[in-house]
Amino acid sequence: MNRIIKNYMPSFVITFTIAVLYSCVINLAEGSLYLSIRYVLELMVFLAAVQFVEWGLEQMDFRNYRRYLITEILLVYGLLLSFAYFGKWISFRPGPVLQLTLVFAAAMALVHCYFRRVSRIYADQINSILGERKDTEC
Repeated sequence: MNRIIKNYMPSFVITFTIAVLYSCVINLAEGSLYLSIRYVLELMVFLAAVQFVEWGLEQMDFRNYRRYLITEILLVYGLLLSFAYFGKWISFRPGPVLQLTLVFAAAMALVHCYFRRVSRIYADQINSILGERKDTEC
């Protein structure tokens, strides 16, 4: 349960927020004040599927982080394109696909930066606790 709260929930919330804000901006730019509840539900299912992919990737043994990252990007991007196509989120022309790709890249970068920062904070906390323990033992 702790892993769900620390890993999966922040990822879900960050990407959901980015996607909904992006959709609202695009809709407003096109003159629409409407955001489809169907799209929001499909987005939630997509993000749940992404979390399932993340969980599956965590079960695999990668030789280094780069291989993990490349595999994650390819799987999640393929999943995104599938949902976008079958859910008719965008028209599959170069412009909309490029926009979707850029938003995907920004969301992935933001999520990875968030987790890198959180990991660094946890590592610093652990190191300070170990440092305090070492000082008291001497």
